[in-house]
Amino acid sequence: MLESEMQALLRQAVDSGRLLGLIDGWEAVEAIDAAAGSDRFDPSLVLDVLIRERWAAAALSIRDQLDEITVVADSRTSISLGSRERLFADLVCVSPSSGSMVIFELKRSRATARETATELLAYEQEVRNQLPFIGRSEVALVVVSSDFSPLLDHALTSLIAWHGLRILCLEATPDGRYAVRTPSAWTTFGQSGIPADAVEVVDVGVVTHDDLSLEQNAAMLSTALDLIRADGDRDGTTGFAFSWADLLHPGIAVSPCALTVARVNPLAVGQDPISAAFLGPASSPLRAFVEAADIDEWTPLSTHLDAAVSFLSGFGSVDIEGWSTWDRDRDERRHRSDGFIRDRRALPLEFVLWGALGDHARALLARPGRASTAHGGLWEPTISLREPNVAMRLIDEVVRTDCGVWLGVQWFASLAFRLGRLRAYVDMILQDPSAKIEHQVAPLLAWAQFDLSALAPDLEAAAGSYGGGVAPPRLHLGSIDALRSEGLLDRIDELAEWVRHELIDGHRIVGRTFDVTLMGAPALDRCIEMMAPDSGVKAVLPQLVAYARHCIEEIVEATVDDPARWDPMQGLLVDTFGSVASGAPETLADRLSDEILLQEFTTGLPRLYDLLIDPLGLDYDAPTPDLDWDGLRDRMAELAERGLSAVLETDGGGAFRIALTDEPIPRVADPRVDVWVRVRSGLTSVVVRRSWADLRET
Repeated sequence: MLESEMQALLRQAVDSGRLLGLIDGWEAVEAIDAAAGSDRFDPSLVLDVLIRERWAAAALSIRDQLDEITVVADSRTSISLGSRERLFADLVCVSPSSGSMVIFELKRSRATARETATELLAYEQEVRNQLPFIGRSEVALVVVSSDFSPLLDHALTSLIAWHGLRILCLEATPDGRYAVRTPSAWTTFGQSGIPADAVEVVDVGVVTHDDLSLEQNAAMLSTALDLIRADGDRDGTTGFAFSWADLLHPGIAVSPCALTVARVNPLAVGQDPISAAFLGPASSPLRAFVEAADIDEWTPLSTHLDAAVSFLSGFGSVDIEGWSTWDRDRDERRHRSDGFIRDRRALPLEFVLWGALGDHARALLARPGRASTAHGGLWEPTISLREPNVAMRLIDEVVRTDCGVWLGVQWFASLAFRLGRLRAYVDMILQDPSAKIEHQVAPLLAWAQFDLSALAPDLEAAAGSYGGGVAPPRLHLGSIDALRSEGLLDRIDELAEWVRHELIDGHRIVGRTFDVTLMGAPALDRCIEMMAPDSGVKAVLPQLVAYARHCIEEIVEATVDDPARWDPMQGLLVDTFGSVASGAPETLADRLSDEILLQEFTTGLPRLYDLLIDPLGLDYDAPTPDLDWDGLRDRMAELAERGLSAVLETDGGGAFRIALTDEPIPRVADPRVDVWVRVRSGLTSVVVRRSWADLRET
């Protein structure tokens, strides 16, 4: 079919009002949008999914306009105001009711497809010349072609996913109909969150010329946060920032408030082992550069700080310091430090999120059903993304830190440590309600609540799929005044008892780990020891060390005589404790220092048990949630075409992700019909073959 014939058919379809009826394939688009808009909130920001969601949202928003458009110009008329300019769009239409514009561009061959992106942007610019304040949502671009080349696919994917343009891709068929086309330029790279060590963090302090009050400082920093978020969105980066009251002021700190600004380092994400495995060997020079680059010498431009620093400079001298990564702020081992970690000085006041993280967060508020269930019963319903409790919950879900396998030994140890610390802080305030204690404990309480809230979705999932449907007790955390409420300690104890009864249910190793960690949590937190030296918590440390040595001896005894179990265990021991673990196994427990055993008490030590035993609640027939199954199927098929062996992986709790595997499993005949599903069990797994149809119906 000639391009002129395509133009004539399209014009007839628009004029007669039949265009929408001639377009097939909306079911797949609607399925993606339904998964994105369901009340079930998937906490893991997955770019593989986000790209498809943005495309689906753009396509459906254009569909809603196609049944009421009127042609105002065709390829015979230039739409430019300039008489010497030649801007001939194939079809320019307007929606009489909304005033939005729909611009059609037809391409018949790959040669002309190279010009498509240039022409679309040129036509959009001319619309803005004549309607300068028109929004992006009011300009729709429709590309009709019988052949979408890789170059065209890449260009359109970029314009939709990263530049916010609304574009609908239609593939012309020989019978005069059209099919909605999914751009295929995005390469699956297995990302299921943002690695915490890929998020770079700086602190911004201001020594003001005038003696501003705490409220005035907070207002000044709130404006700076607005500028940072706006510039971050404009620049296309992803990150978050928050203001905080510095409890070391006056005295050690020179300012009562400060900012912490965090942004994702793209090189660090590109070098993440999971991404590297999915993207494969360096088959392109760009990929080779990413793999070989020195992360320590990679310093992205911080344009998101420019306007904020300029604004703050009007009030005093600005100091940017504390370059680090977010994993250091969220690693549980930080509580063994003697220094001024963030928990001991920074009381968060206000948050902002931007980029992909901001979009992900706004998706929570867009669905009331999500907002009412997304906090696991620990917080009051979501009101504002600026609220520290809400923002930190979202950040902890997306910027992943290691809490172990869901319902594994490390997971229970982490839960017990967080519950025990929170209980100790609340008890300190109840025992001594003085302003001094409140001042010291306030930031500790805030961060302890953040830590516990990060596990709230796991608790809710455990209650639904393993805990007999019995909901965990509600804590309703919040301000210090709320924490003073009568009975909070009892509710924390009730939650611990619920975990023992509904989840652990008599499992020896898990129950022992949970109880010992819960009891020892105050002693493992060095800050409690420093604040209350006469409390007796230090006397518990020898018991914890003795218990840790017993665990090491038990683990070695269970694995040392079986090479199939000892080899991976020794590797994990060396990763956890260093080269000291590579010596004689029978004396390992005695060679480890007291401090390293205490430092790894809630992380490395219970992780060793996760190599030995299955997590509790493993369910091979767990109900599967409402997912974008077409997207998962297409991504699995794409990986198969690239020669990569992949499985759908689940922990038994209903969540799925794509994972590469080197297991000797046969290839399925058609990856669009069948798929291998791996159910994780600790650090072991079972692989079963399922059809996509069965997965949808489960």
